[in-house]
Amino acid sequence: MPSPLPRSKRGLVCLFVLAALVVVRLLGEQGARFGPLSFPSIGAPWLLGASALAFFIVPGSSRRPHVLVFLAFAIGLGLLYGPLAAWRAGVIEATPSLELEASRLSTGRSIRTRRPLATLSIESRQDLNRLVGRRHDVRIELAGSLVVPESGRYLFELDCDDRCGLRIGGRRLARGSGSARIEASLEEGTQRFSILFDQRQGPAHLLIRWRRPAWLELLPMDHFVAGGADALALEDVRDRESRAGVSFLASFAWWLVVLAMVVGAGEARGAWQERFTIGRGGRWAPVGAAALLVLIGTLLRVDALLVRSHLVDTSPAAAAAHERMRPLLPDYRAFYRPNFRDSPYRADVRSYLDRAATMRPSTFYDASFREPFYVVLVKLFVWLSGGREIGALLQSLFFSIAVLPLVFVLATRWLGRWWAVAALVPIVLHEWLVFEAPSGYRVSAYSFFLLCFAASVFLPSTKPGMARAVLWGVLGAMVCLIRLTGASFVVPLLILAGWTARKEGGWKACGIALLTMVVLVGPYLLSCYRVHGDPFYAISFHTEFWLRAEDPDRATNQVNVFRYLLEFHGMGELLAGELRGLTILPVRSFWNGLRHFPLLGWLVLVGGLVGLILSLPTRFRFLFVAYLGHLIPFAYIQNFPSGRAPRFVMPAFFFLVLAAVWLARRLWRYRQSI
Repeated sequence: MPSPLPRSKRGLVCLFVLAALVVVRLLGEQGARFGPLSFPSIGAPWLLGASALAFFIVPGSSRRPHVLVFLAFAIGLGLLYGPLAAWRAGVIEATPSLELEASRLSTGRSIRTRRPLATLSIESRQDLNRLVGRRHDVRIELAGSLVVPESGRYLFELDCDDRCGLRIGGRRLARGSGSARIEASLEEGTQRFSILFDQRQGPAHLLIRWRRPAWLELLPMDHFVAGGADALALEDVRDRESRAGVSFLASFAWWLVVLAMVVGAGEARGAWQERFTIGRGGRWAPVGAAALLVLIGTLLRVDALLVRSHLVDTSPAAAAAHERMRPLLPDYRAFYRPNFRDSPYRADVRSYLDRAATMRPSTFYDASFREPFYVVLVKLFVWLSGGREIGALLQSLFFSIAVLPLVFVLATRWLGRWWAVAALVPIVLHEWLVFEAPSGYRVSAYSFFLLCFAASVFLPSTKPGMARAVLWGVLGAMVCLIRLTGASFVVPLLILAGWTARKEGGWKACGIALLTMVVLVGPYLLSCYRVHGDPFYAISFHTEFWLRAEDPDRATNQVNVFRYLLEFHGMGELLAGELRGLTILPVRSFWNGLRHFPLLGWLVLVGGLVGLILSLPTRFRFLFVAYLGHLIPFAYIQNFPSGRAPRFVMPAFFFLVLAAVWLARRLWRYRQSI
């Protein structure tokens, strides 16, 4: 077995960085402050991802590790981790148990609470609902005792929506909305403590914390607060602080040994690489990993269907399956029934179902509906479901799952097997994709046919012939007849493909593909022009509502593309919208979907945007063209009202992920070449 401590300088640097991450995680997990610095909890995924990265960064050798000794050591550490984690959780778990009274703001009537408050934070309306059974129009009053460990000046930080107040020892320190910082002199000992929180409408959150006169603080304010019946003594608080310090040192020692093993094993991974990168192992290991990821993604999406379709309320078998799966799944909003109280067959889903019931071959291009090919898909799955409405949800669920192996197959051809596995991870875990998977909406099918189109055009193959060019046009038409905005990147991608293969008849193939698209999509554009006077009515349909939100005096009718460029924002604002899409959109949207995995989110976001730019002079420039093409309709739509509510262009996320993995692969090859 290699020495746990690596001998290379690069290994030592990696170990030092990992140890620093451990310190930040453990301090943040306890709400710690070190001098003027406060540490938020960065989460275990940071450490796991950084450890895997360190394993590959440290230089390898051809030495074969003593696998049995290494496994015995790892198993021993694993067995030690169980009691250590249980003890640590008991030490650092916040236990305010405050007395809680709730009432409706509008009537003042008391509300029976569902459970006592065990933390000083409320992060969302869902937290509020779980606490008192209401999301708005509620007043909460929390009362208890605050143990002040030492006399001095304390800084209290409040942040709330809508209003909150804080009283300590009979003194009102703050009352208002938004955020506030208040300093107060407190004497050592126990003092009465109360919080008043009002939530009317909109988002709900409450955060109260303090900074006490100490250089190192290992526990958050929650540990110094208790209800009246469970008042803490000063000795209890000091005992908690001492146990938190011991817990921190023990956990740090455990992590340090584990990370030293990871980095040390990285030095001796030469034999492992032979087993998993060449021959049969190199083929089946990534395929097995991809299959496991697809299975995880399927479980996530199926459980979302059980909740969204209300099967957990109507089917005992579905309810039992949901209860078995929930402990194994992330804490996504898609798995909580209060988020889906209304019927799943409303708004757009109902319109798809109604249109599917009446659509005939002769009315396929009817201008009364905006997504004719998607309606055909809904109609097909309703028929496969025996005429039941749940077919609409099963349709979007099917394509949301089918896109996972499709990504793996395409990324394998473009990047390689293990890099394809890496591309699967953020797509499998993305919360927004899981949330929308069983929605009955068109995003999943749109993404599936979009990737099929990109694959048919840009997979390595022989020179494009007649059959392949027709296939380009058919798949491009399917994309546009699911969502007409797809033309904003289907057409540029076809032109790019024609230019890239111009010496092998690329321009001819591009012309055939565009002609095929005109034959298949043209009748629909003509139908919209005859009925609405705008061939792109499917895109401009909602602009009347967006324009009314921005300027009611100008909301006379829908804004078509021609009128938009001449009378309203013009090309300059369209380009500004593109810039917002490259900057604001990923941070506000793509990031949120991976908020449970912050390290993964940042790697995808930063790596993807850098990769898109660097791919321009390479054969992967289609990633940049496809991503930018998605932002054209985004920029057009989001300007009503101008830039205040950027919309999420979900299919572009797939190209962002592929660009991030492409960049990682390029950096890896560069490292091997030096």
